[in-house]
Amino acid sequence: MIYLAERKENKELSPKEKRKDQSLVAKKLLLFGLSMEYGKKQLPEIACRPQGKPFFKDCPEIKFNYSHSTCGLLCGISTSEIGVDMEGKITTKERLVRRICHENEKKVYGDTVERVLDLKKNVSGLRFVYDPANYLQCGELPSRTLPALYGISTYFHIKDLIYETGELVPAGCGDGSIDELIRRISDDTILTIEPHLMVFSGYNAIDSEIMKHRFSFQSNEEAFDTAVAAVKKILTGNGYRYNQENGGYEKA
Repeated sequence: MIYLAERKENKELSPKEKRKDQSLVAKKLLLFGLSMEYGKKQLPEIACRPQGKPFFKDCPEIKFNYSHSTCGLLCGISTSEIGVDMEGKITTKERLVRRICHENEKKVYGDTVERVLDLKKNVSGLRFVYDPANYLQCGELPSRTLPALYGISTYFHIKDLIYETGELVPAGCGDGSIDELIRRISDDTILTIEPHLMVFSGYNAIDSEIMKHRFSFQSNEEAFDTAVAAVKKILTGNGYRYNQENGGYEKA
């Protein structure tokens, strides 16, 4: 659960006093969250791991984290590891907020069926992106993810992977059940191709793990053409035909 408190910065305080004040208010917000979630009346003793992340010495099963900025404080409480970060306040349009989507990226909250359903329950208006390869990388098989999450997904990243080896492959060559995903489509649906069939510039900045591949390509263009052809093959195999007028695929 996430708790947010808006608060104006006291500019008369020294930097040291500001840090002390922010820490005090953050702990008050944390205690409020614990009282709501667990009925606790007092804040458990807090210690820090060698990396600096705080934890409750006597309640290790409760995970938490908090962050603060000049405009307020943010606190997250969970049964699994959680991290939060708060920056400056920005103004958003309601119609934009309604279009915010969460992708099941690995190693973030929302990478398993339970976590996605938890976000669905607790974050009003949030939409979801379904990436079958990301779920496989987190040990979640499509036999479980598709029945549970297809109906709440706004659009789909078409990326496939061999579960046993972790190798990324064109759609239909792995264990992502892309064919079944296509068969479930009954209305206008957005498919985006995110194949990762070759290591691309900037990959190491977003993922420290080695990207594995089953097939080799001479260029990123060749790899992407192969990815597109694989998706088109699955679409046509399920009765879809390309409509030149609107640039989409439709049931024949």
